[in-house]
Amino acid sequence: MPSPHRFAALAVALGDAGREADAQVLLRNGASRPVGDVAAAAHALVDADRMRELDALLGPLLRARPLQQAVRLAGEDGTLVRVLLDSAGRTGLTAVTNLRPPNALLRSVSEAGSGI
Repeated sequence: MPSPHRFAALAVALGDAGREADAQVLLRNGASRPVGDVAAAAHALVDADRMRELDALLGPLLRARPLQQAVRLAGEDGTLVRVLLDSAGRTGLTAVTNLRPPNALLRSVSEAGSGI
């Protein structure tokens, strides 16, 4: 498996080459990677301003994994909280966006630490 940053770069390159469907499949499958890898790939996609690819990565993760793993993905510093909530909204996951206000989710991140 490529590193999370290379994984994200590959998805971006596929999309840029007109192979959007292949990029989407790669990213959907990437949601099954360890949470730390998904977080690193998500950061790389945010840095590249690739929201479509970010949604393809995070949507399946938010649908298939427990909320505690999404909180862990958000990181101890909470840098991905807004990204997770925005992605959930764009992909129609209202159960996630209606679950808690962002500040409560940030508190969950800080309280959970690495013990999730």
